[in-house]
Amino acid sequence: MEELQSLNLQGCEEVEIPGSGQQGTATASESAEGNCPVGWLGTAEPGAQGHGGLKPEWNRADEGEQWSRRRKVVRQAQGTGTTLPRERRFVCGECGRAFNANAHLVKHARTHTGERPFPCPDCGRRFTQSANLAHHQRLHTGERPFPCGECGRCFRMKADLARHRASHTGERPYPCPDCGRRFSQSSNLLRHQRAHTGERPFQCGECGAGFARRAHLAAHRRTHTGERPYQCGECHEGFAQIAALIHHRRLHTGERPFQCGECGKAFARAATLLHHRRLHAGERPFPCTQCGKAFASRAALHQHHRGHSGLAPFPCGECGAGFAVSSALLRHRRVHTGERPYVCSQCGASFTQSSALTRHQRLHD
Repeated sequence: MEELQSLNLQGCEEVEIPGSGQQGTATASESAEGNCPVGWLGTAEPGAQGHGGLKPEWNRADEGEQWSRRRKVVRQAQGTGTTLPRERRFVCGECGRAFNANAHLVKHARTHTGERPFPCPDCGRRFTQSANLAHHQRLHTGERPFPCGECGRCFRMKADLARHRASHTGERPYPCPDCGRRFSQSSNLLRHQRAHTGERPFQCGECGAGFARRAHLAAHRRTHTGERPYQCGECHEGFAQIAALIHHRRLHTGERPFQCGECGKAFARAATLLHHRRLHAGERPFPCTQCGKAFASRAALHQHHRGHSGLAPFPCGECGAGFAVSSALLRHRRVHTGERPYVCSQCGASFTQSSALTRHQRLHD
């Protein structure tokens, strides 16, 4: 970050902000008259004299802890009219970071105050920016406004589309030193390497289960709370993850967009196709560090690890049976409830598991 010009504070005096224990700078005349806008987070207009050039960012009448966190004094030069550089004139009083637009400073201030003024009307989750809320709402609506010009696949966010395009160019400049697999982004390589090291830096405070990705931990927490914010419009089944809902919808539509180039078999999930390709290649890149057994998928390795540890963190509330993975518990619960959410669109037969429906649908082919 470029250095801010130092301000000439000659002729100013320190005044205490009532109730805050902080001090700010004001001219003697303004302080005496009681006109100093102490507590405003503002910016100095170029060439302004005294405090007259300050723009208030929050009304002083605002109350509460967030207001006390926000109250910072912007010191402005006297006499010379010296101001902060035009390109970064908006300074955070909490951490000193500078911004080139007041709107950016307002958004940044929320990282200190914890304010999240934009709630989702569907699930209540709150966001610091309206743009983040708009992206989140697409999870509920299923809207994917950014299509790939190569394959037609659509994405919720422009950044996701940009990452996807790398799969068409074939450029993968980040190789894994352990297995040689290459990645288009360094962040993907970092996550992949955790499969080799077994590192799981994101831990659940409820049951102690560890995860390689923060998003997986967030989804796992919903198994404890029972929260399922993503609902299918066809059968009204709820899901803890948006990806699970997207995959589930394909059961209703019969869509299988991921096809194997070797045998022509099609799949509803890209990950399933990847695992299938490893069957052709005989590739098993995920070995168990305890017994040496290797697996074609990371998920299979994780489940295998629990066999060594005896960990069964997902107990059934009805009968007490324990399960190593939440999906197994979900399937087991249907034994008690009698729920059969997977219905064949051709004959009406219903099933407790999507795999059973898939096998059944092949009878109609």
